[in-house]
Amino acid sequence: MRFCLTKIQTDTNFRHRDVEKLRGFMGNHFIDQDIFHNHKGDYEFQYRFPKVQYKFIDNQLCLFAIEDSIEIMQESLRKLDYIQIGQDKIEIKQLNFEEYKDDFKVDTDLHQYEFETIWLALNQENYSRYRHGEIDLNKQIQNNLLSNFKGLGIKVEERIMAKGNFVEETVSLKDIKMLGFKGTFITNVNIPRYMSLGKRQSIGFGIVKKI
Repeated sequence: MRFCLTKIQTDTNFRHRDVEKLRGFMGNHFIDQDIFHNHKGDYEFQYRFPKVQYKFIDNQLCLFAIEDSIEIMQESLRKLDYIQIGQDKIEIKQLNFEEYKDDFKVDTDLHQYEFETIWLALNQENYSRYRHGEIDLNKQIQNNLLSNFKGLGIKVEERIMAKGNFVEETVSLKDIKMLGFKGTFITNVNIPRYMSLGKRQSIGFGIVKKI
């Protein structure tokens, strides 16, 4: 599969919470390109795998594109000379495109990963079940991987395995506290660089890194 990570080089220091602001700016600026915002019209949200995602990597704001979204992302970004984060209009000094190919597949080997950003494994429904010991986080990893496969149109017939060690982390999103996790896991899936798992992938949560 083809991937591209674009790092937006500026003279400004950012934080992870600026990722959602970047998504808002890009979505409004490129309103006619729904890959940037996944909305249909003014109010209807399209429930599909986000093929353009926003991330915070190496203290830089980034966009991550998959397959046919790469050219659209690059062409659109080249038209920009600034980004707006909140009320701040920030000059773009340089766009660094890192294009690469990587396999997203169930493998015969085992691979070990760590979460670089907080993994949001739970929704409101299964949060209560987790607190009652009814949710297996290893199973959640498997489900998240299967969801990514389905979202990218990849048919999987092999069994997905995953086992990890996780610690709870609390994160605030729009002043709402959510429970997330950091940690490491082993799986028989080869996960491409910069891919995310779980909820809020579009704004940089759940980024995994091979170790």
